Formats: sequence, C-alpha cells, structure tokens
Amino acid sequence: MVKTDEKKKKKIRLSSILKRLYYIDFPRWTLPLRDFVSSNFIALKSVFITKRRKPRKVLLTPVGRLVERLSFGQIGGLIVLVVIASACFAHYYGVKSGNEIIKPAFPDALYFSVITFTSLGYGDLAPLGYGKAVAAVEVLVGLGLVAIFIGKIASERQSALLLLLYTSDQQQRISGFTNDLNKQNQDLNDAFQSAQGLEVTKNIQSALNFTSSICSYLILQANQGNLAEFGNFFSLRKLYRAFSGLLDTTFLILGSPTLLNSDQEQLKFIIIKISRTGLQMSRFHKKDKPTAKILSVLIKAEHRLLNMSSDNNI
Repeated sequence: MVKTDEKKKKKIRLSSILKRLYYIDFPRWTLPLRDFVSSNFIALKSVFITKRRKPRKVLLTPVGRLVERLSFGQIGGLIVLVVIASACFAHYYGVKSGNEIIKPAFPDALYFSVITFTSLGYGDLAPLGYGKAVAAVEVLVGLGLVAIFIGKIASERQSALLLLLYTSDQQQRISGFTNDLNKQNQDLNDAFQSAQGLEVTKNIQSALNFTSSICSYLILQANQGNLAEFGNFFSLRKLYRAFSGLLDTTFLILGSPTLLNSDQEQLKFIIIKISRTGLQMSRFHKKDKPTAKILSVLIKAEHRLLNMSSDNNI
C-alpha cells in the first residue's frame, strides 16, 4: 500500500509538471522541443536524474574523523615536513631560474617550497621535470592542510561550546538511564520476591527492551560521538554499576525452577547484551582502572551464563 501510494504521488507530480509546460509562453521554434520533453519526460528523468543516495549510518566519514582528531601540533608538523621535503628535492634536483637551470642553496630551495606550498608562485623559480609533479602534489597538500588549519582555528571556540553542551546533555541522559535502570531492577526483584508470575514476565520484557535501547545508544555514541572521552566517566561508571546490579537480579531469577522458558530466553538475552556491550565499551576505558574493573564483571557475565547453562541444563 505504501509503495503504491508513493507511485501515485510521483505520477501526480509528473503530470502537474507536464501541464505547466503547456501554459508557459515559449517561442515558436521551441515548441517541438517542448513536445519532445513532455512526451519523453520519464525517460529523460531516468537518464539525467540519479537515484537518491541512501542515508549515512554514521555521523562522520573516516576522513571527517581523521580531520577532527588532528591537533594543531600534528597539522603544523605535517606542514613543516612537506615544506622541508619539497625543499630538499628542489635543492638536489634543481630548479629553473629565468633561462638557467640551477641547484639553489637550501635557503632558496626552502623559499621556493614555501611559495609553492602556499600556491603564491612568484615565478622567479620554476620546477623542472619530475619537480613539476612534486610541486603539483605540494600545492594540493598545501591547500588542504592550510584549509584544515584555518578551519580548526576559526571553529575552535564553537567546537568547545558544542562539546560542553554535548557533554552536559549526555551526563543528564546517562543519569536518567541509571535511575530508570535501577528502578527496572527494583521492580523486577520485587515481582520475583513476591512470586507474581505475570508481573515477573512483564518486568523481564520491559527490562529487555530498556536494556537493549541503552546498549545500542552507548555503542553508537561511544563510536561516533566520543561519549567516553569527555567528562562522562563518573556518570558512565554509575550506569555500569546499575548494569551489574541488573545482572545479579537476572542470575538470581534465572536459577528459579518455576521460570517459564520464554522468560529464560529473555533473561539470557539481557545477560548477553550487557556482557557484549561491556566488551565494546572496555576499549574506551583502558586508562580508567575503576571503570575497567566494573566492565570486567560485565564481560564475564556471558561466560558465567555458559557455565550455569551447562551445570543446570538451562
């Protein structure tokens, strides 16, 4: 139904465009062209108009992530390296000065490399032979590095403000996730202790859905938004402790002999989801030993589940 509705809308749009062509006051000599375009509009559209690209699933491309991670020192080091390398090539290979071919002194070669890198090119010195290819590459690299350097300077304050807003928002979100996860854990534990079968099933399903959404959010933001790099250490540590508490409750319920098979499968999925999320997040907390210790507990949960399954035939 959705596809048919989309096709109808496209036909209506095409027909409206064709009708408008006839109401435009074209010169007489263009009338055959108008008739041809209107009668072959769909064919021309398929030839000249490409299909829409699929939306990107990542926030930044690999090139964008590389540029974002470059510091001012690294960019400056690359500029110096390219300029000196080109100067050395001009010094040993030679350049053209007027009608003469000379091997310039290193200061002159450095001057030639700088004006080439910045694409000034005064014309007093010119490259020779393979030096032309080297100069072309140096100009392209120079344009790119200078653009990146100036762009980072111009956007530094704005990036800092955006980072501050992003970090504050993430801290609020993570704190909200922690509180909601603790509540989910408490409701699940209370339902199990009171032996309310329907409530246990309901809370298990709710915990599974909520845990899956949190884990997906953490992985996306950690990989694409640098969630674990800026000021979120304590908030994330509390969230990991909440995950650990939910794992304890999950293993406690999983050992019950009266548990339904469907509930067992959902509890297993919760454990596996938390354990694998802990494994992925551990890459971002290698230097934070307290957080890494909590994550190691989460990572071992899947192995603990396998041992429990083999011992109790769950």
